[in-house]
Amino acid sequence: MLELKLKYLDKKNCSFIGTILKHHGFKGQLIVKSDFDFAEVNEEPVFIEFDKFLVPFFIEATQVKYLSENSAIIKIRDINSENEAQNLLNKSIYFPTELIIENEDETNEHSKLIGYTFFDTELGKIGVIEDFIEIPNNPLFQINYQSKEVLIPINSLESIQINKENKIVTSTLPNGILVI
Repeated sequence: MLELKLKYLDKKNCSFIGTILKHHGFKGQLIVKSDFDFAEVNEEPVFIEFDKFLVPFFIEATQVKYLSENSAIIKIRDINSENEAQNLLNKSIYFPTELIIENEDETNEHSKLIGYTFFDTELGKIGVIEDFIEIPNNPLFQINYQSKEVLIPINSLESIQINKENKIVTSTLPNGILVI
C-alpha cells in the first residue's frame, strides 16, 4: 500500500486540479481556483507542489464550500492559522490521475488540458494552459505568454496533438495571435 502511495509523489501520475489563490478567515481555510469535485477525495491526499516536489495534504471534506463552478473554500487538515495558510498561496494542487472519477456527462475534453504545456509547431514552447474558457462556438485556452495573458481560440487551431504522458499540447497558432 505504501508503494502505491509513493508513486503519487511523481507528478506524471497526478493531474493538476487547481491553484490556491488566497486564505479565507483566520482558521487556515483557503480559496482555490478549481472545478474539481473535492468530494472525490475520500481520505486520499491531495498533493501541493513545493519547488517541483509534491507534498501530500489531507482535505477536511466536511469543510468544503463551493463558491462557483470553478472555485471553492477548502480546509486542509493541520493548517489552523492564517500564517500557516500563507505558505500555501499560489501553489498548484494535484490529485492522482487514476483516482479521478470521470464525469460521464462531461462533453468537453478541452478542460482536461489545464496544466498541459502548449507548444506551437513553429515557435516552440508558448506556456502552460492555465484555464479553459467555454464560450459557445468560441472556446478559448488561457495561457500566460511572456507575462501576459493570451486567449487562444481553440476552433482556429490546426490539428491539435495531445501527449498525455508528458502533458503537452502541440498545434499551429493562427498568424498574429501572439502580437502583444
